[in-house]
Amino acid sequence: MGKDMTLREESRGTGAMFVWASVVAIAVGIGLVVWFFVVGFNRSNTLNLAANGPRSNQTQGMSVTAQQTQPLPQTTARSTDPATVGRKESLTASATPNLNLSPDQINAIKSYVAQHSDQRVDSVNFTMTVGAAVPQSAPLHPIPPQLGRSLSSFKNDQYILVGSQFLIVEKDTRRIIAIVPVPA
Repeated sequence: MGKDMTLREESRGTGAMFVWASVVAIAVGIGLVVWFFVVGFNRSNTLNLAANGPRSNQTQGMSVTAQQTQPLPQTTARSTDPATVGRKESLTASATPNLNLSPDQINAIKSYVAQHSDQRVDSVNFTMTVGAAVPQSAPLHPIPPQLGRSLSSFKNDQYILVGSQFLIVEKDTRRIIAIVPVPA
């Protein structure tokens, strides 16, 4: 059988075990402190991204797809079915920085905005770019008949006036389909 340890040897072994356990605990503690306070790992220094990605403030543009096709009746902005995702991609892919609106159409929008500037909001908490979804919390207004006569392709859609931008939003999907700059 094995040799029995003396009381002194047993005490030394127990002491060594506590020393090594303390060293490991201190190393783990230092590692955690470094992890939380080193700039590269600090969560507060990371970008705050929305569900749509980084915030964008597109100044103007429109989607050709939105004027030429209608969304499926069952599509919603938050839906992830292939039809909705494909529709969003088509809106975004067909977006151009140019407005395909005539000067008369742009003037009709500017005139309407001048008369209804009380509907203007200063800022919104969503990405303002063609193809982006507008959340349910954003106050959308139907395109009025007088404006719908000038903007026949958008007569069944909605809008929101944000600062110096008139955003036309597809009613069924709540996706931005045109951005028209207007005087603030």
